[in-house]
Amino acid sequence: MSEVGAIQATRPLKAACALVACCAIAMFAFRAQAETLWLDELLTMTLLQARSLPSLWSGIVAGIDGNPPLYLTTAWLVVHAMPQAMSSVAVLKLANVALTVAATFALYRASRRVASVTACWIAMFLFAAQNDNVIHVALELRTYALYFLMAALALLFQQRVIERRQTRDVAILALLYAGLTLAHTFGIVYVACFALAGGLSQLHDGWRHWRRIAVGVAPAIVVLAIWTPFFLMQSAVGRPYIWVLRPGLPDLLESVFATRWSMWIALAELYCLASAAVVCLKHGGFQLRPVLHDREWQPHRYFALALTGIVGFTLTAWLVSVASFPLFVPRYFTPQLIAGFALHVAFCEWLVRLARHRLQGIKASLAIGAIVIPPALLVVVMLSRNPAHGEAPCANSAGTYFESDFVRGDLPVIAESPHVFLPRTTYASHRAAYRFPLDWDVVLNYPERARGNAVDFHIMQSLQAWAPMPSIMSTADIVGDFPQFLAIEESGRAWFHHLRTTRDVVAEKLAEVASPDGDHSCTLWKVTSVNARR
Repeated sequence: MSEVGAIQATRPLKAACALVACCAIAMFAFRAQAETLWLDELLTMTLLQARSLPSLWSGIVAGIDGNPPLYLTTAWLVVHAMPQAMSSVAVLKLANVALTVAATFALYRASRRVASVTACWIAMFLFAAQNDNVIHVALELRTYALYFLMAALALLFQQRVIERRQTRDVAILALLYAGLTLAHTFGIVYVACFALAGGLSQLHDGWRHWRRIAVGVAPAIVVLAIWTPFFLMQSAVGRPYIWVLRPGLPDLLESVFATRWSMWIALAELYCLASAAVVCLKHGGFQLRPVLHDREWQPHRYFALALTGIVGFTLTAWLVSVASFPLFVPRYFTPQLIAGFALHVAFCEWLVRLARHRLQGIKASLAIGAIVIPPALLVVVMLSRNPAHGEAPCANSAGTYFESDFVRGDLPVIAESPHVFLPRTTYASHRAAYRFPLDWDVVLNYPERARGNAVDFHIMQSLQAWAPMPSIMSTADIVGDFPQFLAIEESGRAWFHHLRTTRDVVAEKLAEVASPDGDHSCTLWKVTSVNARR
């Protein structure tokens, strides 16, 4: 069959994939609009209320947000340019969806260098429909959609610079590398991955090509040097200890596969590719020398080296976190999504070639669709059943705040953690009643009870001064100003425990709730007396 005939025969398959992917994206976006924001998103929206860009940047440097300023600066400009009647949350979520779609299309354009149009199209469908990490990136009001877009575009334009060698492409690549560095703290690592992959993939051309790569990387290095002092100021929120724990194997798997369903599908793809590689080697159909040296194999070398760098960085960071210093948080490695996309492309290319070899025309499209679409639909259904960020903290079986029946606005409610405090000051009926306690003694005395004590203290202290927020108070002010109050005690926190340990407290338990997995519980106390211990 001719190439034109093959493309025409696969049009129904591509149309079906596009329809399912669009429906999946629309479903997840609609679900996200109905969900409440979680702590980090609420901090994002709080910062975006800044009256000016310098005020916004001062909040970022104070550690209220722990990332470089590109995303928040862009979001601030969007929010302050749109009409006040529009919902800023809805606009920003739709913008993040658009950024994620653009990143996926950039990966499609990049993968066209090494795979057929049909394989790349189906890979886009699998990537969008079954990867929970993509959904989080697209729907979370954080920097990760922009981070993903910058990485995908940098991957694409590094290859374009190799192919076209035009000054315009080098300039665009320089901007993308600088943007990637300003999108996330780890962005500079991926700049190094793509630049080195681009240089090493064309060693047959000598060393002249390294000049263009150096010009592209130079702005990123300058940006990094300028931002580093401010990053050190941000990092002060992690003193005397940080909130990141030593990761386990599930954390590594989450960064790679997102969900168990995605993992099993990826393992099936890897098995098929490995089997095909073994068969090819047995029949002598693969020669290594042309792959390593011929010009026509340069895109394959580039993508292989870039993917090796991406996966290698993820594994190295995980091993370092396990062995010595914990720094592994799955979302910090968002460009790892590129490796997942590449796996789909490789599998779909093998599948398309196999189908075209054994079947003809529309039969090949039907066979591919029968293999690819059902498991992807199953994953979409499974992912749509759960909220993006789980249940609200300290919620009852109905999904509402467990203390709601006891909060009437006449007594303040002390929430031990920002995860409970900020959502309630945003969504609760009596939101003005809630208070957050600042207590440095809790940070120093209970480092193992809640690893987030130090970070939460510094962030909320900065928020108190930056906003300002009078509902953030010291323990002494709370005890001095309120003879009686309600307190939400969490099993993983220590403020109320410390209060009862250091003072004579008279309190009555009003309500208690546990999380579905039993790992976390919340208790509502009515405190009627707090006196200094004699």
